[in-house]
Amino acid sequence: MTQKIKLLDIVIHTPRVLVPISDKYWMLDKIWKFDIITNEFKILVRNQPGWITDKRSGSDWINWLVPKDGNDKYNAIIGFHDTSWSGWLTRALSNELLAQGMAFSGEVSQKVSRIAKVAVDHFGHYYNFEDELPKPYTNNRKLELIRLVA
Repeated sequence: MTQKIKLLDIVIHTPRVLVPISDKYWMLDKIWKFDIITNEFKILVRNQPGWITDKRSGSDWINWLVPKDGNDKYNAIIGFHDTSWSGWLTRALSNELLAQGMAFSGEVSQKVSRIAKVAVDHFGHYYNFEDELPKPYTNNRKLELIRLVA
């Protein structure tokens, strides 16, 4: 029997600094460094200036339930999910850590984080590493670094 991955902490090294590039998209203005700490490994996330995000995907109609912005740990887990969905990590691992991290941040309840996980499990578009990312995310992989450390 395998042990379930458990999120232990989200450690922010540098803050997320975004500049708007449209009504829907933002671009990193400075390097964004944070770590996702689990019971099995640490995931280093380093996104470079120019990396583009929509913050939290999905309709603005759900902002009252699942906000696009929150505290630093919430923003980091959303950014981690966006980055890992470029094909760096499996969809299952990314979605599980997203759910745990949203609740861990304190921005949403455990129940809401599980609802969000079900939504991304069923409706989110995950990109395999060999897939080309759509505009405006086309160059994001060149600006992303995810490293697992034992």
